[in-house]
Amino acid sequence: MVAFPVLAVTFLQAFGTATAIASAGTPPISDQGRIWLALLSSAFTLALAVLISRLFLRSTGETSAKESSVPFPKGIGSGLLFGAGTTLLVLGLAWALQKRCDAWGYETARQEVFGWLGDTSLSLSLRVFLAVNAVLIAPVLEECAYRGVLFREASRNAKGWVSPALVTAVYFSLMHLNAFAFLPLLVFGFCTAAAYCKTRTLATPITMHIFFNTASLGIWLCSPSP
Repeated sequence: MVAFPVLAVTFLQAFGTATAIASAGTPPISDQGRIWLALLSSAFTLALAVLISRLFLRSTGETSAKESSVPFPKGIGSGLLFGAGTTLLVLGLAWALQKRCDAWGYETARQEVFGWLGDTSLSLSLRVFLAVNAVLIAPVLEECAYRGVLFREASRNAKGWVSPALVTAVYFSLMHLNAFAFLPLLVFGFCTAAAYCKTRTLATPITMHIFFNTASLGIWLCSPSP
């Protein structure tokens, strides 16, 4: 099945990121080197998986879901509209969960990218690339993989879009390796799949993802340091 390359690569991508984060002791390369390696290998392998999947579809003549003829600017406009609503919903959910965890005495951890961005021991070039990756590269590649390949393949013989959207959203959330962010990211993944199903152009979920990541980064930058 054409989705297998993406499933395999996203799993390896998550494993590699987890290894880079969790490794301790004296590593063979610096902490900064591990971050560069995790970022670049993640982007390269995910892009390769999407390319292979698309080429397979084209060579075999298979199609899992037709892209619409919606103009690209209209897809972006829909993405901005849906993105604003989804961002409010997801960040509101994350805030409510944070308050509940604080009340219960549970510690929560932000995604590792925020820790890296705030680490002044890292080079400026790496932190700039981290920001660009967060707001542009990752949204494009992840939406091409999760919605453009996995969701389309899951929808091939499904009755309706809800089940494929939910299944791929769960996988999308799990691959981010953050227990606290699981539910917010699951809701986000479901909303992007629903928007893609509505417009049938990847410009919409990509724009939603860029909007969400940019808003999240902006809020983090404006938040007082702990």
